Amino acid sequence: MAQQPVTARAGRAGAVAGIDTVTLEGAADAIDASAGAVIARWLERVRANVFADRPDLSVDAIRNNLPGVVRGVAEALRRGQPEEVEARWTVAAVEHAHERLRRNIRLEDLVREYQILRQEIWGGIRAYVATLDSARAYALAANTDSVLDTMATIALRTYGEELQREIARLDATFGAIPDALILCDPEGLVLRTNQAAERLLGVDERGQTTRERLQAVQAFTAEGAPYPIVPSLIEPALRGETVSPVALRVIRPDGRTAWVAASAAPIYQDARMTGSVAVFTDISAVREVRALRELERQREDLLRAVSHDLRNPLSAVLGQAQLAERRLERAEPDEARRGLQSIIAAARRMDVMIQDLVDAARAEAGLIRLDRRAVRMRDFALGLRERLSPALDVDRIDVEVPEDLPEVWADPARLERILTNLWSNALKYSAPGTRVTVSARTEDGWVVTSVTDRGPGIPPEELARLFERYFRGAAGRERGEGVGLGLYITRRLVEAHGGRIWVESQVGVGSTFSFSLPVAGT
Repeated sequence: MAQQPVTARAGRAGAVAGIDTVTLEGAADAIDASAGAVIARWLERVRANVFADRPDLSVDAIRNNLPGVVRGVAEALRRGQPEEVEARWTVAAVEHAHERLRRNIRLEDLVREYQILRQEIWGGIRAYVATLDSARAYALAANTDSVLDTMATIALRTYGEELQREIARLDATFGAIPDALILCDPEGLVLRTNQAAERLLGVDERGQTTRERLQAVQAFTAEGAPYPIVPSLIEPALRGETVSPVALRVIRPDGRTAWVAASAAPIYQDARMTGSVAVFTDISAVREVRALRELERQREDLLRAVSHDLRNPLSAVLGQAQLAERRLERAEPDEARRGLQSIIAAARRMDVMIQDLVDAARAEAGLIRLDRRAVRMRDFALGLRERLSPALDVDRIDVEVPEDLPEVWADPARLERILTNLWSNALKYSAPGTRVTVSARTEDGWVVTSVTDRGPGIPPEELARLFERYFRGAAGRERGEGVGLGLYITRRLVEAHGGRIWVESQVGVGSTFSFSLPVAGT
């Protein structure tokens, strides 16, 4: 029976040359029969000539999907579709390419694999080709080469597409890294920088960075010594050295400054140095934190010195003066008593100023700690008035707090300081003999306590600044007492409880200072 030539089907590629189906099927059968030998010879040659420098690749890893590729070649011939790229028998070529890229096989080595495969498949069907006349042998050669070209094209296209996706992922990752990166080739030319390099160093990440632009970035060590980036980081790395991280202060070409930890290392591929990478990590925030911690430590040292080293001898002076005053009361030497009273008054003023300075520093550092408990405001105010009787003219203070007032949620020690500051100011700035009234009421879950005096009042232009640090009004400057911290500290103590403080005043009538504290249990 006459053999029928294969013809192209509509919409699909057929055989590349007129050839009968029997010849193509015979070639496919020959490939199937010799597949084991073909793969064995291919594997031996590829291991020796392509992957000799890859001892990490096992035999199974090298073989990978090659048996499927060989079967696909036979199937493409059997169906007379040597150029069909979407057929199921081409899947093995796609998977083989994916695996080669995953194992970091070079593209040129993948090409060499298919060159060797072409030779071994021809070796596998040589005996069959020898049985054909020249016309059919030529047509078979054209179709077999076309199949192998199709398989190789599919593999290379897959490798390239996947490589492009991998490059895009790496490029996105490179750009998103928060550390500044500078990649150089073996000659020191800048290949790539990232967005962080532009932000930290002022260099351009769009491929325009040069050694000259890097040299324009000024860098200094923590000790202030110049540290040129190119000769100190990049060039040593290109000599194969690894530069350990060093803290640098860098000044960009536009004058902006940042602190970075800079390091560099060579890049090797297949035991060959292909360039270097310099890394700059922004440590500005870390240095700021360290500086703040150092300032905080120094402030703590100052607080300890002020509160301990100064107040201890002051307490001794005050105690001895008070003891001497009591002894002199029996002898009644008026002049000596007045001198001691002056010493006591001055020591008390110094003690108040020291306490103000300590509390102000604690407030600024956020070191105010509260030991809260439920406090009955009426009982607390009456008890405090009695405790302050040796130091203040408390007989002028009227406590008009209702007995049924809800308890406040407060730190008793801090509440004592609040009331003492307000009471002492009210007594100090009002005329002798005038009354100071302490009252309290509830408002929406808060206890509002007010201290009212009958003093000269506060000018309107001073009211807005009354609770500022170091502010002293005209009356305070005239008296020359204090450093302007009493009301500031009072405000900070009230705010630490979650409340607020305010003042209402009328010149020639008097002033009312009010503050709110939360009701206990709310």
